Amino acid sequence: MLTLRLPVRPDPACRADWHPVRIRFRLPPHVPATAALCAPTLRIRQGRLLIDLPYVLAKPERAGHRVAVA
Repeated sequence: MLTLRLPVRPDPACRADWHPVRIRFRLPPHVPATAALCAPTLRIRQGRLLIDLPYVLAKPERAGHRVAVA
């Protein structure tokens, strides 16, 4: 769920001029559950709201030896 504050007037001047809006969306199946989500970009295309939601994968911790002798 994404919560935004959108203006209710063309010239918002105070806190009352903004209204919280909740948007429900599903992550695509290729986004792993361990991904850290970044700030989204919202776009309107052909009357539909599109959410560009970048994500970052955590680097796996390396296990084992760090130096090898040959």
